[in-house]
Amino acid sequence: MTVGRSKLVRDVLHLYADYMRLSRQVQGLRDIARTEFKQYKHLKPKDNLIYIEYLLRRGKSQLATLQGQGVKSISLSSKPREQ
Repeated sequence: MTVGRSKLVRDVLHLYADYMRLSRQVQGLRDIARTEFKQYKHLKPKDNLIYIEYLLRRGKSQLATLQGQGVKSISLSSKPREQ
């Protein structure tokens, strides 16, 4: 018997897939998105539900901005902080 994923997990995976699709058009987005998702993969919904929902809303908002602005390239100006 397989256990289904929670709606929150599905939403996060769907957002990641959306970023990967957009990264085909926006140079540099793939590495930034991977880094960002890896940075927070240790969060468990049981203990961090509100924070994960916040990150999900922020990610959706940033994705909509990137899609709507016609961005062709993106880069980081500094190294992401370690947690």
